[in-house]
Order: sequence, then structure tokens, then C-alpha cells
Amino acid sequence: MAAADNCLFCRIVAGEMGARIYEDDLVAAFEDIHPQAPHHTLIVPLEHLASSAEFTPQHEALAGRLLITAARLAREKGLESYRLVMNCGEEAGQSVFHIHLHMLGGAPSAGLPARVMAAEIFRRTLMARVAPALVCAGSLALLVGDAFGGRLGLTLWSLSMTGIGLLAGAGLVLALGDEVMVDTSGVHLRNRYLGRRRSLTWGDIREVRPLAGMGGRRSRALCVIPHHGRRLILDSLGRMDRLQELLMAGKDPTGRVPL
Repeated sequence: MAAADNCLFCRIVAGEMGARIYEDDLVAAFEDIHPQAPHHTLIVPLEHLASSAEFTPQHEALAGRLLITAARLAREKGLESYRLVMNCGEEAGQSVFHIHLHMLGGAPSAGLPARVMAAEIFRRTLMARVAPALVCAGSLALLVGDAFGGRLGLTLWSLSMTGIGLLAGAGLVLALGDEVMVDTSGVHLRNRYLGRRRSLTWGDIREVRPLAGMGGRRSRALCVIPHHGRRLILDSLGRMDRLQELLMAGKDPTGRVPL
């Protein structure tokens, strides 16, 4: 079978690294080194195919063998329920470009984060960025006007304006830098300038629900309730509907929420 240069899975198939737990004339299987479930096995073809987009009618036997091997390994592991995941393309979350089928099992929600296929980032809306910028600009304008208006000493007014300017600048940094990232590990609230501020894994999250606005109307905010600790309020973000969809799908133990 043809192998690709610098392909990690081709090297494992060739026996250059890693340990295979199964191999036949078409496929091989080995354990994922970063498991997302108690049992996380990868099943790959011996032939190098970058993704399932390269399947042709001549690969019918190979495609079937991937599924049959997954069923066989699940029986050997004593798994009655498990999840099969195959990503196709970088935007869908594929990180190694050699076809591989994930078999995840061993827990009621095993493999659930895989439903969030690729990391998605949600940033603040335009108005949420503009408002702090206007406050910052106004405060700095007052400070400059005060300094050049004859009050060059450290008067109470100058100190007040300096404090307001610093607070507005900090607010601007937070407004421009705050973003929420949803990936296979969970939900991460971070700031591009200050670094990560808070993270919740999927197992940490107990409930996700939209907050009610004035008059009982739905607001553009989400409340993420963990099993322990304080709630996480996500507001003023773009694409809130998509964010809610991802969070609800990530916490759905039945697999019924579509993505």
C-alpha cells in the first residue's frame, strides 16, 4: 500500500511507531493518544487516503471493513453502546489527513464533545465594541482638554479624569479582546490580549439556557450553569443562535440535537 511522506498514521501502520491492536489486509486499529472517552480507538485504512472525500466505488470493500472492524473491536471490548465519528476536512475538525474512524465508548456520554466538530470562536458584536471605544475616546478628550486648559497641576479633576480614562481603556481592551471559543473540550471564555480567563469542560456544565429579557422576551444572552462554581453569562456576542446550538448539542446526552 502506498504511504505518504510525513503521515503520522502511515508510520503507525508501517510499524515505525505506536502499537496496533488490530490489523488485516485492509485496515489497522490503535488507541487514540488523546482519548475523549474511556475507550477511544482509531481505525484507519492501510492505504493512504487523505479523507473520505477520496472514496470511490473501488473503495466499497474498504469502507465496509472500517465499520465491520469497529463492530468487532466493540464486541471484544464489551461495548454495547458506542459512537462512530469520521471527520472530513479541516473545517469539520479533521487534524490528521489520513482517513480514520473514531470509535468512542465506555460512558453514557462518551464521545459527546465530538458533536462539536471544529472549534468555533464567537466575538463581541459591533455595538459592544463601539460603546467602550466612545467612552474611552470621550474620557481621553476630557483629560487632554483639562491638561491644556491651564490646570496642569494634579488637581482632583485631573485625577478623576485620569481614573476614568484608565477604566475606559481597560473596558476597551476587554470589549475588543473578549471572545468565547467552543471546541471538543468545552467552552472557554478568554481575552486575546490577557489570555484565558475561564474554561468549562462539557462534564462541568449542568445546564445551558437563554436569559429572559424585559417583558419576558428572549434576550441575546446565554447562561451556562456548571455543576459547581459561579454561572457563566455570555452576552453581546455575535451569532448567538449558533452559539446556543453548539452548547445545547454538546450537552445533549441522547444525540437528538442536530448540528
